[in-house]
Amino acid sequence: MDPQQRHLLETSFEAFVCAGFTKSQLMGSSTGVFVGQDKCDWNRMLTGDQSGPYAATGGSSSISANRISYSLGLKGPSATMDTACSSSLVAADTAAATLRRRRCEMATVCGVNMLLLPQTFIACCQAKMLSVFGRCKTFDESAAGYVRGEGCGAQTLQP
Repeated sequence: MDPQQRHLLETSFEAFVCAGFTKSQLMGSSTGVFVGQDKCDWNRMLTGDQSGPYAATGGSSSISANRISYSLGLKGPSATMDTACSSSLVAADTAAATLRRRRCEMATVCGVNMLLLPQTFIACCQAKMLSVFGRCKTFDESAAGYVRGEGCGAQTLQP
């Protein structure tokens, strides 16, 4: 299983617990899951025969939200968004819009990114995408690229 999926499972459940919910309360509830996740380094790290029963889901970012829904028995909408740097923001906006339309009673919004391969850094450097300053200077005239980061976060939303 992609380590990002494992972190999402742990972090989303922790967000529900912090909001006062138990697993039995969540089971069967109309709860949406919205995940922001950029491309996955994990699949590129795997070698050898990947034809086992979990190969199709273990490293697929499209499965990340569905794994949370399945594991907790959630019956609301479930989607993973990949819009590069804005993935978590898009997931949060989608969750809020879904709650406003009453398509679910509650939602969790999660975001994850893990930096697993040096090749991605190398490619970003070669494309001159990374900041020469070692930090972002958003909306600054001297901005010159971005800085990669990793983490996992989740929050529970209710109308």
